[in-house]
This record gives sequence, C-alpha cells and structure tokens, in this order.
Amino acid sequence: MRHTIPTLLVLVCTGPGLRADALTDLTVRLKPLRAQTPITLKLEQTSTEWDEGKERKEVRTLKVAEGPGGLKVLEDSGASSAFRSTKAPGDPTAKKGDSQWRRQLRAQEDLLEELEKATLVGESPEVLEGRPVRRLRLKLSLDLDEEARKHVKRSTMEATLWLGADGLPVAMERRIDLEVRAMIFVKVWTKVNSRYRFVRVQDRLITTEATDAVEGEAMGHPFKVRVTVRATPLP
Repeated sequence: MRHTIPTLLVLVCTGPGLRADALTDLTVRLKPLRAQTPITLKLEQTSTEWDEGKERKEVRTLKVAEGPGGLKVLEDSGASSAFRSTKAPGDPTAKKGDSQWRRQLRAQEDLLEELEKATLVGESPEVLEGRPVRRLRLKLSLDLDEEARKHVKRSTMEATLWLGADGLPVAMERRIDLEVRAMIFVKVWTKVNSRYRFVRVQDRLITTEATDAVEGEAMGHPFKVRVTVRATPLP
C-alpha cells in the first residue's frame, strides 16, 4: 500500500494538467509583446496559382511601417488585386477584417488567437538548425459556428511549434484538412499546409517567412495556390 501514493504522484505530475502548462507558459510569454515600438519591414510576396493546367505567378515588393499612427505602406510595386491578401485564397483561417500584414508585423496576436482553443498533444526536446528547441504538437480549433459545423464532413487542424531558449516560437507548421458538403451535389474540400519562421524584434514577434500552400476542389473545379511572404526589418 505504501507504494500507491508515490505512484499516484508520478501519474499526476506527468498527466495532462502539467503538460498543458506548456501552453499557459507560452501564452504568458506572448502577451507582454505589445508591439508599441515602431518598425519598418521590407516585404517580398510571391504568389503562384495553378488553374486548368496553367500557372500564373506574381511578385510584389513593399515597404511597410507601423508605429503610433498605425500601419503605413511606404512603397508598393503594385500586384494585381487577386493576391492582395497574405492569406492564400481558400485558407479557412482567414477572418474578415484581418489587418493585411498583421502576421508579419505582430505574429504574437495570430498565435494567441490560435492558442486560445488549442490542445497540447505532445511536447519534446529537439534540435532545429543546430539549436536546442522545445517542440510542441497542438490540436487547433477551426472555431466554426453551429450552422457551419453541420456541413463539415471531415476536419483536421493541427500544428507544431518550435520554441527557442527564451520560450518564444521560432518556427511553426500547420496543417488543415477540411471537407464540406452543403447539399447533395455541392462538395468542397481544402487542404492548407503552412510554414512560418519567427524572430523577436523588441516588443513584437515578426514573421520573417510565411508560406501557405492551398489546394482543393469546389463543385468539381480544382484549385491550387501558394503564397510566400518574406519580411526583412529595416533600420
């Protein structure tokens, strides 16, 4: 009987409650990043769309600044309106009203939203590009309302985060697989694979590289899009 209590302590100390503290700790580290310090970024966006066997590619370069006066676009090479968003078409994580370059300028805000309803699946030490990191595997929520959930036939949304020595994310991969059927003959499926690299700049986390690869089919019409945005801080 005297072995029962130590055994229970081991189970409690390695159970879901303690593992979930990794998410709490990450949230605590992200919240103080208020993004008040002015910053200027050079952005290079490459968008490629495949439609009916044809490939269309566009490159856009910008210089954006954010400070007390809000976001300002200082320079813009002017890509077509089809690729004005950093969220690839068909990405179910895109929200109406999103600031266009928020993930580049204030990545911590996007991450905090995703972590709010995330579930920790696993945690382990790892090495990324020669640096020791902590790897978190997460199950995410699409945050759909009740009416939308009625039409979802299949959904998977998961992510992997790599945390640096300061406990902040340095990289992330996210996978979404969604199938929706609105009516008997209306079927839509989408797969989104995203990769992000992060760097802390004073009181903000910026996304130095973001790639969203989207493919799917809507009412028998296949689509495929890849959008990559690289950001470089300027003096």
